Amino acid sequence: MTSEITGQHPEPADGTGEFNRKVTVEVGDERYPAVAAAVDPAEHDALWARQVAVQPQFGGYRTAARTVPLVALTRV
Repeated sequence: MTSEITGQHPEPADGTGEFNRKVTVEVGDERYPAVAAAVDPAEHDALWARQVAVQPQFGGYRTAARTVPLVALTRV
């Protein structure tokens, strides 16, 4: 995945705390534009559980003190 935004941005330009980005997704030979956005907190735990079910090593990355951010990619 490549991002059209370069450099470090401590706060998003819109000030909402959301980190929406225009990205290019590459899967095999296919490339397409998408928008990356933080996953809704209400969906986070269910999506995290699915990730850990597929790749159990991810289970060790999350602790009581740290929630791993998840990003959803939406094709545009």
